Amino acid sequence: MLLSTTGGGDGNGGGSSFCAAEGTGSHTVREYCLNFELEPVDFLGDVVQIEGFETTIAEESVKALTAGLSG
Repeated sequence: MLLSTTGGGDGNGGGSSFCAAEGTGSHTVREYCLNFELEPVDFLGDVVQIEGFETTIAEESVKALTAGLSG
């Protein structure tokens, strides 16, 4: 699955960074999980496009999201 979102940069007139894109990707997955009753593992290996960056949802992100959603 390819998720795509756009954001507003860093709020200070600067551009986005890869790390910021990874974080936004995780927040996007969390939103999908909450809104559509999905599990983070459903997104493992999926590519997220954000602010011109592509990031893959890794096992580390899935573990963090799972812990955050279950508690």
